[in-house]
Amino acid sequence: IKSIGNSAFWYCESLKEITLSTKVKTIGKHAFQNCSSLQEIILPNSVKYIGYGAFWYCFALTSVVISNQLKRIENETFGFCNSLRSIIIPNNVKSIGQTAFWGCSSLMFISISKGLKSIESGVFDDCSSLESIYYNGTDTEWTAIHKQSRFGDKVVHCINKDIITY
Repeated sequence: IKSIGNSAFWYCESLKEITLSTKVKTIGKHAFQNCSSLQEIILPNSVKYIGYGAFWYCFALTSVVISNQLKRIENETFGFCNSLRSIIIPNNVKSIGQTAFWGCSSLMFISISKGLKSIESGVFDDCSSLESIYYNGTDTEWTAIHKQSRFGDKVVHCINKDIITY
């Protein structure tokens, strides 16, 4: 299997885990939406595309390993994954789409590699446990990222100094 189709596992509420083959290159829109028992997903480095809302409302999802080949986290990809506690954005990811992590109320830790160029609106809205963002670049590089999102009073820990966002 090279592709998981659009809505392939939509509303599979009893699905707890899935192991993707290293041959999977794409995950379609809403592929795992509302898989409310899904706890962990490891996206192998073969995955180059994840569709809009692919893991939306996966309430039990606590752990995600993102493929190093992914260039963009699409809109609403991990929205309302209420149990997700941390996320590491690899260096190849250049943009994060609108509301990609919206409503991830347990999200406390985000590490962003310095390859990121764009953060669209609402990406971390209603992430009520999020206090800090870790950025693997300088404050100048962080400032250069095109950001449509507001972060509230979050601390961004850059490699040279901490900055407070508004």
